Amino acid sequence: MHNKIAAVIVTYNRKNLLKKCVEHVLSQSISNVDALIIDNASTDGTNELVNQLFGTNERVHYVNTGANLGGAGGFSYGIRWAVEHGYEYLWIMDDDTIPEADTLKEFVASDKLLNGKYGFLASYVKWIDGTPCEMNVPGISQEWRNNIAQQFDHSMIRLDTASFVSIFIKASTVQKVGLPIKEFFIWGDDIEYTKRISKNMPCYFVYRSQVTHEMASNKATYITNADSDRLNRFEKLYRNRYYIAKHHGSKREQLLFWTGIKNTIRDILKSDCKDKMRRCGIVIKSSLKGLRFNPEIEYVKKG
Repeated sequence: MHNKIAAVIVTYNRKNLLKKCVEHVLSQSISNVDALIIDNASTDGTNELVNQLFGTNERVHYVNTGANLGGAGGFSYGIRWAVEHGYEYLWIMDDDTIPEADTLKEFVASDKLLNGKYGFLASYVKWIDGTPCEMNVPGISQEWRNNIAQQFDHSMIRLDTASFVSIFIKASTVQKVGLPIKEFFIWGDDIEYTKRISKNMPCYFVYRSQVTHEMASNKATYITNADSDRLNRFEKLYRNRYYIAKHHGSKREQLLFWTGIKNTIRDILKSDCKDKMRRCGIVIKSSLKGLRFNPEIEYVKKG
């Protein structure tokens, strides 16, 4: 370890985007950040590319997980590695996150302004055309009214949730709340984790800390419009959503979850999509799995 901040970047078979992401991390206006690449066993030559471009760079660390752990498993693995190796701060992002030159500088400035009294800080995430990225809209806290003048003066606002597309947390926070739940695999691991953090301490959206999320589309994917060959991805979605409702929501929110499932089934049947029965089956089975899905939260000690 040479710096106190680790940019934890989870990647899987997107070596060209990863290259761009790492280059932007290394060219931040403040240089006290290392790039920690967590590779979910990519098969597209990611390892070779990283060795070729960054193999001699002491600020770049490459770790291959040996298997595809999903986004949730990758972030759990990477956050654990960073904390165990003594980093004080973690900057968490996907491999298609492109930070601006001052993205990290603004996080560090907010950290100082808040005297370290926060759970996480989240960037403003834009799509490639400069509009807000629909997949990364943070959840504003009902507590945003507290100290509103200070928040707005410094382009901040209280949050309950944010995505893993550029958030900033302290290693000490990880030690308190534990790791992201690796069993989520995909869908909702970031929402659950940030909810868990914000229940314990105030968290903030930092407008001046900005990134671009280079997704192919700025439209959210639903089971009603997803391609048939990508339906398996939804097998975890409703299971994970129910876990979040059960552990972080009220009884009313749990009931609303089941109302939402009923409405999703209705929407599938009314739509003109193919494989309607398969889609309905995935929604029902995934939701029912949520009733028994109760993985343990893992904790980590600092190195």
